[in-house]
Amino acid sequence: MEVTVEVKGINYNIHRKLMVTDEIPFTKFARIIVTAMGWAGWRNWEFQVNNMNIMVPPDDDADREKSSSQRLYADEINVADVKLQTGDKFLFVYGADDHPWIHNIIIEKNHTVERSTKANNELGRAVNHGVVLTGLLRCPRDELHPSEFEQAIEAFENDPIAYDRDWK
Repeated sequence: MEVTVEVKGINYNIHRKLMVTDEIPFTKFARIIVTAMGWAGWRNWEFQVNNMNIMVPPDDDADREKSSSQRLYADEINVADVKLQTGDKFLFVYGADDHPWIHNIIIEKNHTVERSTKANNELGRAVNHGVVLTGLLRCPRDELHPSEFEQAIEAFENDPIAYDRDWK
């Protein structure tokens, strides 16, 4: 499937168009999004799709709460299980615990790609790991609050040397 991932809540158009298979768990889908967007990946995340919160699983099974129909761990459900259609939209929240960066995810196309390991089908093998088709701009550092992003851009435009000292 082809999806567009775009950062919400800022005045800059940070986005990626990705091709991935829907036969992966949401944990892998999250890793693909985080990597494609340029995040470091150490923050908690969750998907908000079809009235469900699909969240990062805990490191320790003892910390795992019982899932419900509205609250699932991302390693318990594949993307295909939520039956997404072309045009569907949902959210990916990176930094779900503290100053979250919210991303719109839009399903652009659903199509089947042959992933035979015998066939010489580079695209078919690649979608298992995600392919970035297009994109614009890099996401800011993980610890930056969304409200600070515009200040950082303004600081860079006004004094790139001070930006390197104060914002990197």
